[in-house]
Amino acid sequence: MPILINAYSTVTHPPAINFPCERLYHRGLDDSELTKHLDDFIGYVMQAGDGQMNSRRYALYRHIQRVKHQFTFEIEEDNFNEFTTWGWQANAIIFMPDGTIRNPDGDVLQDPDGNIDLDVIVPYPPEALKRKTKTEQYLAKLGLHTPTHLPPVIA
Repeated sequence: MPILINAYSTVTHPPAINFPCERLYHRGLDDSELTKHLDDFIGYVMQAGDGQMNSRRYALYRHIQRVKHQFTFEIEEDNFNEFTTWGWQANAIIFMPDGTIRNPDGDVLQDPDGNIDLDVIVPYPPEALKRKTKTEQYLAKLGLHTPTHLPPVIA
């Protein structure tokens, strides 16, 4: 049975779609409807559950603000692992028909009731993660320790 996936990529030039799928839709920032759609998506994230700001909601909010491409695919469940590789390369979060927002591995970042699992990894560009690690190592040498849950700075 096919899985419907809406993927939201923050990279300017997404990787080639090299996994078996039925590509239903793609739009970029040149499509004026994408901006309205992304605003509605931010509203969905921010109003779920108690609507209180937390680090996960903030990370999702910032990700959606940086989206440059939206893709809609139907893929067979057996091919999800191949999508996962593409999803991480595209720095994408995915919205599923059940209302969950997930990372490319399919782990739930936020459910429709606003529940979150802070142990689930939010996608960030590799260079941002490298920069965060380097900064944390430098600060540790100075005897300063930063909370591990702080997000990287996006360049």
